[in-house]
Amino acid sequence: MKSTSTNALKSTFKRVIKTILHPRVHYIFVVDESGLHIHFNEIKKKLLLKLPMVSVIYLHDKKVDNILFSKELKSFQKRFHQQFILHFIKYNSSVPEDAAYSIQRILELEINCSLRKRIKYKFFGSNQLAYIVSEKIELLKGKENHIQSHIILTNPINQTAL
Repeated sequence: MKSTSTNALKSTFKRVIKTILHPRVHYIFVVDESGLHIHFNEIKKKLLLKLPMVSVIYLHDKKVDNILFSKELKSFQKRFHQQFILHFIKYNSSVPEDAAYSIQRILELEINCSLRKRIKYKFFGSNQLAYIVSEKIELLKGKENHIQSHIILTNPINQTAL
């Protein structure tokens, strides 16, 4: 009887450790302001699931305090400090390649430090931004089958998905 309870305890312990270290998936969102405006609720829903890890790389062209959802994102960072990571990158949408190195550096940090078995990338923004992000993920050897990209055109009503 004692060995059965010991085995059950070991099994439970292994499940708990596995859940702590690899609870499903790590979502990495790379968004600009228009992309965050459209997909903010998706990020919020992922956080409420309490299992996935969520990282947001927010490309902006304003002072951090003045950007869309700044207060909300900072609140998420405090409330979900073990589950949510937020990075801000100064970004000029007319010259998106200027942010390429910063995007690569943060993506590399997120990929190397992730404890999740799977990483899903989502990026929302212009065609140029989508190209830069997918190029950097490929360079960092991200698994292409986990890349989900959405390109937001100038008019958010006319959006397409890759």
